[in-house]
Amino acid sequence: LIRAMHWVAVFLFIAEACCFAGGSSKFRSFLAQSAKNIHEHDLLASPGPKTGLQASQLHTIDTMLKYSVTINIKLSVFLWSIISPKFAAMECRRTEQEKKDSQVFKNFVVMS
Repeated sequence: LIRAMHWVAVFLFIAEACCFAGGSSKFRSFLAQSAKNIHEHDLLASPGPKTGLQASQLHTIDTMLKYSVTINIKLSVFLWSIISPKFAAMECRRTEQEKKDSQVFKNFVVMS
């Protein structure tokens, strides 16, 4: 049962990272399209007050999203390095080497 929970944790960590990166990527695509629309609108529009986000603000948000993906990965690795050894310690393995091999494999799967 503990081994199964450990593997569920592996897949949850991977799914969370993929969903976060995918959602961030979709939002960045939306921002890029918005910036393009703002630029086209500015070329066609008459002078006057502008409303909504400016292209520079969209670029800043895009940069923050890039860093947020990196921060999410670093945080996931940190949490995994705390949680995984606790699961490994509870697993019933025949030998210490078998325990280490299992831990190394799961770390490789999550951290790569």
